[in-house]
Amino acid sequence: MLYHEAAQVINTASKSADSLSSQVYGNKTLKSKPAQVYALVVEAAKWSPLLCTVIEEAGLLQLERKVKGSKTAATDSPEYILTAV
Repeated sequence: MLYHEAAQVINTASKSADSLSSQVYGNKTLKSKPAQVYALVVEAAKWSPLLCTVIEEAGLLQLERKVKGSKTAATDSPEYILTAV
């Protein structure tokens, strides 16, 4: 649940003018501790450039299918999650 909630914050971060802190601590629907979600989101943002490079170089997007049922994630940029922060 923690990782799903962190991913939700990361995905909405690019659409919102609010800070990560206010998005996490202002979210009353979180089931995980807000401090844990915030720490995970901040670490993902900190390591985003390296994670994007690893994902791209490893070819993970060509191997994994999208969760929502479209063909493959190979057409997506590796920054689809991480640069939202």
